[in-house]
Amino acid sequence: MSLSNKGASSPSSLARTTLVARLAPALRTLVLLATLSSLAACVTERVPRSGSRPLSSSGNRNAAPVALPDSPVATPANRAQTVTARAQVAILPLGSVQYDGQRLPLVSGDGLFVAVQSGDAPGWGTILADRSQEPAIGTRLAVYSLATNSLSPIEWGQSPESGWMLASGSDSRGFLAERVEPDSSRNIARVAWLTGQVEMLVRDGRVNAHASLTPQGELIYVRRPVGSPGPWELVMRDRTGRESIALAGGDGAYLYPVSCADGSLIYALVHSPGGLEVRAIRVLRKDGSDTRATLGSVIVRRTLEESTDAIGAYQVGTTMRPAALASGTPEAPSRASIVMFSPRNGRAAVLDPTVGAFVPLAPKSITAAPSPTPTSPGYYCTTPDGLVFAPWGVKGPAAQGAVLFDEPFVAWPAPASPGIAPGLILIGPVKGQADRLSVVRMFEVPAAEPTKP
Repeated sequence: MSLSNKGASSPSSLARTTLVARLAPALRTLVLLATLSSLAACVTERVPRSGSRPLSSSGNRNAAPVALPDSPVATPANRAQTVTARAQVAILPLGSVQYDGQRLPLVSGDGLFVAVQSGDAPGWGTILADRSQEPAIGTRLAVYSLATNSLSPIEWGQSPESGWMLASGSDSRGFLAERVEPDSSRNIARVAWLTGQVEMLVRDGRVNAHASLTPQGELIYVRRPVGSPGPWELVMRDRTGRESIALAGGDGAYLYPVSCADGSLIYALVHSPGGLEVRAIRVLRKDGSDTRATLGSVIVRRTLEESTDAIGAYQVGTTMRPAALASGTPEAPSRASIVMFSPRNGRAAVLDPTVGAFVPLAPKSITAAPSPTPTSPGYYCTTPDGLVFAPWGVKGPAAQGAVLFDEPFVAWPAPASPGIAPGLILIGPVKGQADRLSVVRMFEVPAAEPTKP
């Protein structure tokens, strides 16, 4: 099936898709990250200096502060602490990075690195890996360390040649990247975090795209022949190098595969003339081995849209992430769950295979990151109105969530590391600088006791 989208040569064509017609401002935030207000002006409630009044989430000193859930939402840091009567949020601005104005940076699973794509943004044909793709000769990659609670560029002895683009996966060794060659084939490599060395993973003369990794280290991606619209195959390559292949059937094309948190399921979109659906495919591991694995049967399939184009599929695919909450969370979704934008719900939702249905999160949310600690179980949701904390397992008005920031930051979980408590990495543009992004660390700790008058 062809993924070409004629007339979609620029980001402005997003306005013509069904998904954008519903959530255009928010999707531009997620995919292109339109300009945000400065970080200092968008906290829920800042600790007041003597003689001043706290700001509400709207910045209006006369408005009532936002009431957060009873459980703590965030933690203290050295600066930029924000507080409510029942929870406190602390943020630690780390700095800003230059990017290409289109591709969101990739945060490492341990929260210690961020990979950034800068230079000239590739065209939509290249982003979608359709037959109009061409080498992204103006694209460059860079990595920044977050290990010291600051943003420090990694100085590579030799940078990867231009044309490599960020993919969606990473591990302790490096991050995945893709490159279109002059013959229109597309390769997949791993770029080392610390050295920039390029390790070629897939180079077979075909179009290999949308690469990601499972927690066990299997490489998952889709591929098609050069010069042909399809079929798009779903491929999983285990750690021994053996391939397992699945076809969507009919005119369907597998796209944007992602693993759940425990690696037991691969989720992928299927785009066809009949619309868009998501499928969960079981991963079979021989005798519990982490080195031998194959794709099994489809155990969940849900229709997302009855009609959408290739860009609409891309916009949904970029929101798919593991949904597992921290161990010890009561009534948590299974570790085989994912969170993604659900067009039928009009918001981000958790898809739990044990339930077989979407559980919607905050209204108007596009994507979400799970809370890293069991003390505040829930999801940090990117919405047009800001970053919203949606508590898990709560019913009634509180389930709609509480706005933490007035602007829609995107969050990534950051587990504990030496000297750094578990938290989240937030990314949002810099006011007045369309080619730069702010990088912020946020933590979770028990709420401070209210001060007596």
